[in-house]
Amino acid sequence: MTKTKCKVIINADLCKGCSLCVEHCKRGVLCMSGDLNVQGYNYAVADESKECTGCLVCTLVCPEVAIEVQSD
Repeated sequence: MTKTKCKVIINADLCKGCSLCVEHCKRGVLCMSGDLNVQGYNYAVADESKECTGCLVCTLVCPEVAIEVQSD
């Protein structure tokens, strides 16, 4: 059985830095950036060295609907 690799895409300009996605990511794929977006918030980013399973929890908890998960 082949594992499906997923990619997390975050619209940094929509993110308000609540970090709910980071807290709920069981694989530790998401973390907070040290940079600020156009609104002045630290935003979530995906750590490309970690593997996303595509559980979609991050998309469900994001109040700004700033996260998309794509399968490769």
